Amino acid sequence: MQVVGQRKPITPEYPLVSVIMPIYNEADSLPAAIASLGRQNYPHLEIILIDDGSTDNTRQVVDRLTPRLPNYLHYFYQENQGSAVARNRGLSQAKGEGRSLPADTGRLHQILRQNLDHQIPSLFNDGKI
Repeated sequence: MQVVGQRKPITPEYPLVSVIMPIYNEADSLPAAIASLGRQNYPHLEIILIDDGSTDNTRQVVDRLTPRLPNYLHYFYQENQGSAVARNRGLSQAKGEGRSLPADTGRLHQILRQNLDHQIPSLFNDGKI
């Protein structure tokens, strides 16, 4: 996995984008989802994981991934309250000017490539955001 550790400075052309991922029992799919974020061309991402009361080893998987992305991967645990509450918590923790809420971790790479490589920069550049 590519480490996003050496970013270019945040600019109006490429502001920080928060990728908010509510997760529940995602231990098996989470490494691939995080790896897909590392393959993105967009230079300024923060990854916010909201664990909605997982009962598998999701936390241990996050603990193994965090050292690779210590400044960009943020994990929050909450008792199970449903995906809407988890998304709202993620939004409240987000620092980015842009926000992405992918619904399917299995298709994360494809979803983010569409959103980040094309839509996000153009939204910021044409003044819509």
